[in-house]
Amino acid sequence: MVCDTVSKHLVLSSVGPYECRYRGMGYVEAYKAATGEPVCGNFGGSSIGIGEDGAHGHLFPFKIVSVQTAVARYEDILRVI
Repeated sequence: MVCDTVSKHLVLSSVGPYECRYRGMGYVEAYKAATGEPVCGNFGGSSIGIGEDGAHGHLFPFKIVSVQTAVARYEDILRVI
């Protein structure tokens, strides 16, 4: 079956021999319960959002709007990763 719908939320966990992992420190989805004030802390993950609305979509010099786009641009994605 071919899916030709556009998705702004595509997640990638690995490409070729590489697994996607990231770590950092900053104000990412952590808030004080009493005040709602953002809290700085450590964060990390094992998959990256590569779609238009993904947190890592900006790393690519092209838009990835579907699974078909990701497959077609496999070599380009591999170069970036």
